Amino acid sequence: MGIIDKKLFVNNNSSSQRLCSTRLCIDICENIHIHHRDLRVEFSIPEWNNFAELIKLSDIELKHQISNGYVENESHDLRKQLKIDIQNKPDYFPDRIQIELQENGTINLHYFDIRLEFNEKDFINFCKSIKKSRRVLFFTKIKKIMQIIIRSIFARRI
Repeated sequence: MGIIDKKLFVNNNSSSQRLCSTRLCIDICENIHIHHRDLRVEFSIPEWNNFAELIKLSDIELKHQISNGYVENESHDLRKQLKIDIQNKPDYFPDRIQIELQENGTINLHYFDIRLEFNEKDFINFCKSIKKSRRVLFFTKIKKIMQIIIRSIFARRI
């Protein structure tokens, strides 16, 4: 997790009725994809092989860290990142942002090779949060620019 500079929007009023709150599965069909709750991540075979290798390495490392006393959400001094270099763009949908209404009434938001699934209420709340976040981001940038200008003006007077 990164260090948050500014929370642009927080809303804890989303629907308690998540579409797939208990789903964790891997589908091998038109491509390989992981479903974790309302998230779907798509992989080509080479991408999957990289991901699977990283999971194997991470599992070994995590078991080692647990045996050394690692406790989730308490071991803040530990920052261990395992990684495998992969290509710049995903194999599937490298430039796609797409929103779909499904026959069952759910809404899918595709962002490159990630798909988020929403019910209608949560999608509307998500759109509102994006709109509010955009406004906060804009004013945050304006405020920072104005601070730089004001500092510059006062620095010249001294």
